[in-house]
Amino acid sequence: MSEQIRTVAVIGAGTMGHGIAYVALAAGFVVRLHDANDASLRTGTARIAGSFEKAIQRGKATIADREAGLNRLSTPDTVRHAVADADLVIEAIPERLELKQALFREVEATVAPETVVASNTSS
Repeated sequence: MSEQIRTVAVIGAGTMGHGIAYVALAAGFVVRLHDANDASLRTGTARIAGSFEKAIQRGKATIADREAGLNRLSTPDTVRHAVADADLVIEAIPERLELKQALFREVEATVAPETVVASNTSS
């Protein structure tokens, strides 16, 4: 399936979301990271950059890897823009049923039928 996935949308930039986004970037995917909270989005993107820095320090990545990864990262201002034409959508928002239901309604109204949608559920 990974050869079919090129663009990953991660909804939620908190602890899990920014980590998922980093792993996807490090694996070479284009990543669209969205969070309803601008401060969380800024923090999440800073943590992604920090994860690249740690990988460089450990010899697991190069400066070129970091630059290429960060260049594949975008932060669309709406869920619809984040998930449009994405091959994989990963939900990583707080564990509140009403939030998740609203998000999945919006995602389902936007994505193509073949898009893979995954939930990062802790329960």
